[in-house]
This record gives sequence, structure tokens and C-alpha cells, in this order.
Amino acid sequence: MTHALAAVPVVTIAGAALLQLASLVARSGAWHRCVRAAGGTVRRDQLYRVASVGYLGNIVNGELGFAVRVAALRRVAPERTPKLGALAITEVPMVLVEAALAALVTFTLVGPLGLPWWLPIAAFAVMAALALLLRRLALRRGLAGWWRGLSVLHDPGQRARMAGFVLLSMIAQILRNWILLRAVGVDASVFDATAVLVATAVLGLLPIGPSVGAGAFVLMLCAHGVAGVAGAGLLLAGTGAVGALAYAAWALADHLRGTRAHLNRRLSYHVRTRRAQAAAGGVRTVLTALPSEWRRRVEATYFGGVTHEQLVRILFPTTASPRADWSPHERPAKRPATARRRRRPVGGRGRIDLPLAGYDRLDVEELIARLPHLSQVELRAVDDYERAHANRIDVLNKLRYLRGPEPIEGYDALEPDEIVAGLRHADNPPLRRVREYELKFRRRDTVLRALADVRHNGLPASANGANRR
Repeated sequence: MTHALAAVPVVTIAGAALLQLASLVARSGAWHRCVRAAGGTVRRDQLYRVASVGYLGNIVNGELGFAVRVAALRRVAPERTPKLGALAITEVPMVLVEAALAALVTFTLVGPLGLPWWLPIAAFAVMAALALLLRRLALRRGLAGWWRGLSVLHDPGQRARMAGFVLLSMIAQILRNWILLRAVGVDASVFDATAVLVATAVLGLLPIGPSVGAGAFVLMLCAHGVAGVAGAGLLLAGTGAVGALAYAAWALADHLRGTRAHLNRRLSYHVRTRRAQAAAGGVRTVLTALPSEWRRRVEATYFGGVTHEQLVRILFPTTASPRADWSPHERPAKRPATARRRRRPVGGRGRIDLPLAGYDRLDVEELIARLPHLSQVELRAVDDYERAHANRIDVLNKLRYLRGPEPIEGYDALEPDEIVAGLRHADNPPLRRVREYELKFRRRDTVLRALADVRHNGLPASANGANRR
């Protein structure tokens, strides 16, 4: 076996590692489709980086890698991903497609394992029936709760793309198995490589560890010689680890590049700000040196009558102070503490009360977690207040994402039973807008279940049933 491994060209090992990398990227694409269909808005590059960390865990065990992927994505983007239960269920549609494709090719196991000829047909029928059953149950539940993770089974476009990515991933794995078998001198066919893939998937469900590949090769192809087949299994494990490490290295480099770009933007902003402040300081010096009459003319002509002291307070709000030549009697009196804490009204002429109690005491994370529960009117009030006071970039970005047109005028002011009652007479475009709005913002089970009933049965859930819910 050592001689066979030493004779394997480096180019072959590199090609097998690239196929493993392609398989992982394709499976990440399938997961991205499942997460998006479930209402997630996480960016593709962010999800791919998280998936690469999970695939490192797959080197030890598949269940460990799955747990790492789900936990890492929730930690990195908690507001742009489905809840934990729904996010975990997004893996189920991919497993169903993989199981259905594996059932189609289980005829390759009939000979090596002496299985009955009808087993592939029965296995495929079971997988298809299970997928249809889960889809039906999810629709009956209104694609709410953890059933939201099966939303990709309901969307034909997303379902086809997800299945295409899974198929590409399996093809890359089959080619890798076949190349490694031929490299160690085993005269194996593509069907043998497919049988090994099926065995690897089955053994991967057991807590075996990194030796799954070698065990699958020996189990399926021991008739071709245990030494050579075991060597191919070791190469399978090794190239799998190299592919996962390469994927993780790309994710790390991409993250560092994004961090560097962010730091460069911060530095560029700081440099531009300092230059602008230096130029403004020069204007202040020039205006101060002018005689009073000329200074007033310049202020009226170029600054609309704004005095140079006011310009200082505008351009340097944190450092502006009364002139040094003022006497104590000329300096403005300090405002009472209650007046200093009072904020100016939000919304211009009229006052709009903030929908979040103790807004100024909330930190950024607490505030971002509460924003999705507000209506568009309330979000507009918070946006105005935030821009007029703290002006925090993370909060403003979250508000920019959440703010958008209501699907129907006055939608946020309606109760769920009023929305359900109105769905009876709605056309397809409004129904589509309502569904997208609910999935992105409100996520109310009652409304989502009524939408599912309208789409598939033509009758929404009753308002009484909605109230009971």
C-alpha cells in the first residue's frame, strides 16, 4: 500500500483536492438557497465563510460540522438568519435531495452487496414520499416556526437551484472517488465510485471519525485488493481535509480583505475629516483677523449672515467653546440639568413619542434586536431621532434595511384578523407583497398560515381561528 501511495502523482492529489473544494462550494450554494427561501437575508459571501468553518468540523464528524455551521451563522448574523430551529431544518431539504439521488444510484450496490434488484426503486419511492409529506405538513403549518426551514420545498425556482447545487456536489465527489481509485491501480468504474459515495454517506452518520472514507472503500471494493483500496480511502480522507482547509483559508483571506477595506475606509474618512477641519480652522483664523465691519460683510455675503462664532460651533461641535476674550458676565448661563437632558421633538413641528422606552439607555445590540418588531411609522420616528442625536452607523444601517413600503397602505396598523379577512378578496400581486413583507419583517404565524391556505385552497383561515391562535 505504501508503494501504491508513493506512486500517485502530485497532480492527481491536487485535482482530487480541487474537486473536494468544488463540492463544498456547491453544497454551500445549496444551503444558501435553503436559508434565503426560509426568510434569511444573510449575504452569500458571509454564509460561505461560515460554511467553510463547519466543513472543517466535517473532517472529524458530519454531525459536528453541521452543529458548527448552524451555531456560527446564528452568531455572525443573528438578525439576518431564521431562528435556530428553522435554520437547523434548512439542512433537511438538501439531505432529502441527496438521499433521493443516492437512491437512484443504489443499483450500483446490488452486485457488490447482493441486494435485491427492486431495492433502488423502493428507496427512491420512500424518499419522494417523505419529501412530499414534509412539504404538505409545512404548508399546513403555514411555513411558520421551525417549519419555515422547509420553505425551499415550496418554491419551485429555489428548489430547482438547490437540487442543481446538490447534484454538482455529488458529481464532484464521484469523480474524486474514481480518480483516486484509478491512481492507486484499482480498475474501478464510475459505478464503483458511486457505490463508494453512497457507502461513505451512510457510514458518515455513525460516530466513526476521519476513517469513514477508508472504511467505505474497503467495504465496497475489497474484492479489488484490500491494500490498494485502503490506500485510496486514505487519499480520500487526506484530499478531503486539504479541500476543507483550502476553503477555510479562502474564507479567512476574504474576511481579512474585508476587514482591511473597512479599516482603509475608516482611515480615509478620518484623514478627510482632519483636512476639512484644518481648512475650517484656517477660515476661522482669517475671519477673526478681519476688522469687524469687513467680517460682517463676508459673513453676510458668503455664509448667509452666520457669524464666525456660530461657524466654529457648527464645524467643531465637540471642541467649540466661548471666546477667550469674553468676560464672565457675557458668557451664556448654563442651562438647568433637566433642560440639558431634554431632547428636541422628533418629526419636525409635531412631537412623535419614541416607541421604545428608555431609548437613550439602550446599547446598539439591544436596539437592533428590538427594531424588527416596530411598524414603518415607528421606524421612521426612530430614524429621525437617531439621525438627530447619536447617529450610530450600525443602527442607521439596520433602519435602512428594515424601512420599506407597506404592502398595503396602513398595513402595520391592522390586526391579524383584519388582514386575514382582507385576504379573501386580494389578487395575486398584493398576496405576494404581503407574504414577502411578513417573511422579512413581522413573521406572524396566523397571517402566514392564512396566506398558505389562500394560495393552495383558495380560502384563508377564519378570523375566529386566527384569534384563537
